[in-house]
Amino acid sequence: MKLNAIALASLAVVASGSSLAARVVVTDANRINMTGATALRNSIAGTVYNDICAGSTNRTLYNLTRPGGPGNTTSSPVPTANWWSITCTLAAPFNGIAAGTDIAFFKSDAGGSGQGVYPVILNSPRAQVKTDPASCTNPAVAVSGVSTPNPAVADTQYTGCANDSVLKSPQVGVSDEEPTLFAGINVPTDDTYDETVLQNNDLVSTPVVQTVFAVAVNRNLYEALQTAQGITGIAGCTVGSTAEACMPSVGKAQVTTLLAGFAPNWDVLGVASPGNQINICRRLPGSGTQAAANRFFLEYPCNSAAPAPAGYDSSSVPVSQLAANASATDITNYINANVKNVAGNVFVFEGPGTGNVVSCLNQAQAVGGYAIGHVSKENLIGSDWRHVKLDGVAPNRDNAKAGKYDYLFESTVQYSAATFAALNATQKNFITGLQVELGKPSSLAKLSSASQEGVAALPNGAIPYGTGNTDERKFYSRVSRNGNSCTPVTAVQ
Repeated sequence: MKLNAIALASLAVVASGSSLAARVVVTDANRINMTGATALRNSIAGTVYNDICAGSTNRTLYNLTRPGGPGNTTSSPVPTANWWSITCTLAAPFNGIAAGTDIAFFKSDAGGSGQGVYPVILNSPRAQVKTDPASCTNPAVAVSGVSTPNPAVADTQYTGCANDSVLKSPQVGVSDEEPTLFAGINVPTDDTYDETVLQNNDLVSTPVVQTVFAVAVNRNLYEALQTAQGITGIAGCTVGSTAEACMPSVGKAQVTTLLAGFAPNWDVLGVASPGNQINICRRLPGSGTQAAANRFFLEYPCNSAAPAPAGYDSSSVPVSQLAANASATDITNYINANVKNVAGNVFVFEGPGTGNVVSCLNQAQAVGGYAIGHVSKENLIGSDWRHVKLDGVAPNRDNAKAGKYDYLFESTVQYSAATFAALNATQKNFITGLQVELGKPSSLAKLSSASQEGVAALPNGAIPYGTGNTDERKFYSRVSRNGNSCTPVTAVQ
């Protein structure tokens, strides 16, 4: 009891704020606004937190949570909403920015990669999280030495934070593929964007990292595939096991048939109960994850193929009514009403964020049905959904960077030259420094183990594949699409 009293007293001291430096006051001069890709949200959050804000005594997280507990080996925070922020006072210089400088980094994931292209070109304001603890429903203080990996540093995290009523224009964007891929059906539909601006703009776009994508299924379908493929009869492979040797496989042609709307039932995968409703869980137009799937499975926009439309063969309200800014309640109600386990239907759900796709997969599990969709490998699998092999190859970084698994694309960071020119030196240096930092093997190595599986560093001829230090051997890729998603993955070293 005495020990508990001491621990409670320590918690109270830190919770009162006495051991934490003052939170950063956000101003237009220290604010950096980024919009775009959901697939890289964990990597971006981890890079800002672990590298740029490393050692800061006042790191404050809004709509992010960080793994806690004594002995935890990673401090990478995970976003809990589509709008989040990290603020800190730099403990060390970063890319020409002096130590002691206040930084306020904001990220909007809503709508995905296309929102990291068009709003940046057009300088159109977007929502940002409100950095006011009073607007957050669940304030929580991380206690130094108790719930942080670094006992010398304490920080504060808040979740359930509302969006600011004042919209802000993005100064920088991130997309899972180069900006020119976001044409046709890959253009975000929640705004009236004219894709001709892609050919007439001053975007400065830089490839930063390779992102690994994967096919995801709910646990019922995963286990049905295991049974159909005889995997549960393999020694050591229990039902539901996610070990690579026990992971079932789907064929690229099979997935293409499903996504194009040409499969009336699950017979194409050879599973039991093939008459169950086909539930396809995917992202809205403008999502980089969806653009990757359209390109990889349907060769769009490299040719004219297109996926089945949202709500295909369904009597439900058209999913297009769920725009990127739809409320969490509306999305949940829509999923619950339409993801079913009935015979003869095909339902296509489009969500503004990866979390919505996961909710769709989870709902199929809850009703006893089957579902398939796209979730990048940066995301940790859940209890009700799994990644599957593609044509017998497991989706992971090592297979992708070696050229064995080619469902990967080169993600880019971009900004408007005119907008960038008007920024102050701190903002400019932060943006250019972040571009470099995101792709460093040393930065990727600080991410959570799940996030590390979803990213590879761009090939580096100065450090040939398989050489260098531990991080460089782990993350440097030997393959590339050479900045063009319509070209095949080829070995460059």
